[in-house]
Amino acid sequence: MPSDCLKVTVPDDASGFITNTYWLKLGNHGHPLPPAFTVAFDARSYAPPTFQRLGIRCPLEIQRAVVKRQAEYLAGRVAARQAMTHLGMNVAELGTGPLRQPLWPRGVSGSITHTNDMAAAIAVPSDMARGIGIDIEHIIDTGTADAIRDTVVTDEELAIFVTKGGCDPNMLLTIAFSAKESFFKATSSHVGRYFEFHALRLTCIDSTSGRLTLMIAETLSPTLRTGQIFEAYFRVIDERTVLTSFFW
Repeated sequence: MPSDCLKVTVPDDASGFITNTYWLKLGNHGHPLPPAFTVAFDARSYAPPTFQRLGIRCPLEIQRAVVKRQAEYLAGRVAARQAMTHLGMNVAELGTGPLRQPLWPRGVSGSITHTNDMAAAIAVPSDMARGIGIDIEHIIDTGTADAIRDTVVTDEELAIFVTKGGCDPNMLLTIAFSAKESFFKATSSHVGRYFEFHALRLTCIDSTSGRLTLMIAETLSPTLRTGQIFEAYFRVIDERTVLTSFFW
């Protein structure tokens, strides 16, 4: 757990599925964003009755999924529930949209993310943001990096990261992947379709401030047009994990 996090009480979970919970601060977006509620979990301790113990309904499509997906979904929904409670909202469950995005209640913009052992969620009033996206990733290994590099970044982007990033190339690729995921999460409901990683170009990275500059490379909607510039932020949670965030 990072040193600047605020530890909170672990929800009642006799199974040992949830191992830690805390509030995680995001980057400086120039707005008073709340922290993300973060859940560390042990998928080996998960069993289907854990949904009921934690007071969360398991949708039919998740019941049909593999155990790993069920565990990640549950941890994400636990985090989302706590994020909405932070806004003073008591919401029993969130639906899922056609792009697999959470369907937040009226008046709320939010985002959920997870790895195989960590989940996080953030929720803000919708009059504060058109969209918000967060994404947690474990650092990509060399084999995975070689397989996905051309899908995630161009040679020009990669050159910028190597020159200005100041950290391990696999971490830089992970940050690029994650930042574009955060942008997608914040804008997907507005755009209404999937779009590829190359629809965005990362033009600058500042490892000191954790700031990234994103440029739209293809028009996504009437309000998200080619050439527009946005900022995203990243922070290193530990030696193998990064979190990115995009506020729109």
